[in-house]
Amino acid sequence: MYNHIKGDSDVINFELYPPDLLLYYDYSLVLQASCRSYFEQLGDADFSLFSQTLSYKRAALIQNAIVCLGITNTSLTKDNILVLGNMCCFLDAEYIQTSDPFILEELKTCEDSTNDQRTAVENLLMTGATPYGIVSQWISGTLEKLGMLPLHFTSDFYAHINKREMRNFVRYFKKVLKRNGVGREKRRKWIKEIRKARRRKSKRSVDARCEVGEITSVTVSDESFPFDYSDISQFEYCLMPTFVKEHLNSITDKVDEDDYLKIVLNKLNEAYSNSSSIPENEVQQFGPMSRVATVEDIRAWTITELDTLELLMVSSDGPWNLTVAEAVVLKYLSVEGNKLGSLELNIIQGEILCSLGTDVLMNISYQSLREMDPPDVSSCSLEKKKLLFHIIRQESTNTRSAAAVSADEYQLTQPYLGGADSEFVQSLVQSNINMDMPTFTSLDQEVVLNLSVSNVKDLLGTNVAELKSYENNSLVQNWTSRQLQSELNRLGVGLMGGRADTTASSSSPNTAVTVTPGAATNATGVPSNPTNATGVTLNPTNATGVTSNPTNATGVTSNPTNATGVPSNPTNATGVPSNPTNATGVPSNPTNATGVTSNPTNATGVTSNPTNATGVTSKPTNATGVTSNPTNATNPSNSSTAVPGSSSGGSTGGSNNVTTTTTAATTIKGHASRIRSDAGFSFLVMLTLLYFM
Repeated sequence: MYNHIKGDSDVINFELYPPDLLLYYDYSLVLQASCRSYFEQLGDADFSLFSQTLSYKRAALIQNAIVCLGITNTSLTKDNILVLGNMCCFLDAEYIQTSDPFILEELKTCEDSTNDQRTAVENLLMTGATPYGIVSQWISGTLEKLGMLPLHFTSDFYAHINKREMRNFVRYFKKVLKRNGVGREKRRKWIKEIRKARRRKSKRSVDARCEVGEITSVTVSDESFPFDYSDISQFEYCLMPTFVKEHLNSITDKVDEDDYLKIVLNKLNEAYSNSSSIPENEVQQFGPMSRVATVEDIRAWTITELDTLELLMVSSDGPWNLTVAEAVVLKYLSVEGNKLGSLELNIIQGEILCSLGTDVLMNISYQSLREMDPPDVSSCSLEKKKLLFHIIRQESTNTRSAAAVSADEYQLTQPYLGGADSEFVQSLVQSNINMDMPTFTSLDQEVVLNLSVSNVKDLLGTNVAELKSYENNSLVQNWTSRQLQSELNRLGVGLMGGRADTTASSSSPNTAVTVTPGAATNATGVPSNPTNATGVTLNPTNATGVTSNPTNATGVTSNPTNATGVPSNPTNATGVPSNPTNATGVPSNPTNATGVTSNPTNATGVTSNPTNATGVTSKPTNATGVTSNPTNATNPSNSSTAVPGSSSGGSTGGSNNVTTTTTAATTIKGHASRIRSDAGFSFLVMLTLLYFM
């Protein structure tokens, strides 16, 4: 039904639907004009249905209700309270203490409360401004009218009530609690608060003797027992070992508090001190008293029958200390013929099953797991989850890792999927199983983190929208943070928290990048020259826009169209356009501050012969416009030789560029004299020589 209406925006007759169903209805679809009608129906829902993971939904609903009703402060009117209904059980203490006293009527049915809420209720009652009057004048009947509220009162509050009235109320309320199935743990806390209140008014016995009266069958038959033994020392002095042995069941049925139960167990041990063990029929009557036993106590118990194990494991008797519970199970298994079959597994289940060692669990058969009720193994260690999953998969008909899993097989393995490996989970992806979120969040984290967004979408199927509801779950958060947000957006559920998409970005030529030399499809996405010394050399179409000479020793040399806009000589050893004879490597025109003479029409102002050993001599038709004798390596004395092609001029200098070798030699000598004065000359020459070797 929920799937039928969850997306409908025209649902206005909310009274047609069960209140619990409306807990999951998308409130954003509720029209403002209909919001009161929605919350009036929702007020009867069981808000405890929300798990801890989804508790934020409950808080959101309460906040939306406050906005809908126009509530602007913590003083709720009776009308507000009637609409909120069961939501009142989850209001902050400030609302309880400052609202209309009618709020107590709604709080009567609350199953639990926080310490702050209890204090607020007690403070409201202590004002005497409620229909229940002054607390110190209350009688048993007044307490009876308060529903389940007395279950949460503290000893400070109970201290204001008359002892006789309290005894009468205890007789009445114990029956109510049992009739309503209230757990023993809550009953223990309640009776403990009452005894604390009584001790404040009772004079503690200083003598090691029974003063209240020896405990008999008549004493125990009173519904208020052991109310009159608020002094625990009196309970101990007045309880005889022989009486415990004969009336054990009656005593344990009335005694709830652990300290009192420990005294009962000690008295029983005393009664059997001359025996090597306590008979099995006695052990079957232990009930809540078993929860205060030690491993040492267990050694004296007789546990051979399945019925005994079942009676000891009754959950309503309270939680076990897991070490002691394990001792109970091992005591049973020590009997020849006893094993962890399906019946035994149904009895122990959950935390106790997980408390057993792997050496015990590995003896469980596939058939036993198959026949038992679906267990809760969430508290098991990962090692134990994997072991149980291995057992349930032992006789699987699906042995191919890539094969889809049938619905029956999925249902069988579902409770144990916390131990499933990636291979099996991948097979579920293609099986159209519509995994629910509780199962998904029970998976091994390492397995989940290896799933892609499309994997998760296929795995959850129709339940994928619930990812949003579980976005605060640690597993979901970890998985989400590893996915690209663009991929998460494709799910269409509003799940946020993914990684930002990476886009190509330009980088400076000075940025150090580690790449795979010679790989056109380099992992960084930057193609490289396989002969480049550093693996950084880029071609003219490089993604960063930095064009370079692939044979350059450093991978930096770029041509005149370099993306940085700095014209350069592609044969320059350092990749920096320069006059090979210039000490600074910076070509300049005749008016240059460094005084380096150059052809003013040259793009860089440097004329050079690339075949010259020193990188100085240039030919007369040189592109830089400096005419020279191509055969004059370093000798300026060859001044009479005409320059071939001088009548046609240089490429940039025109007819006025024809000169003699003497002029060229003189110019070279002028350059050389300046270069020698520079400390960097020798370094530059060495680089040039190395390049042409």
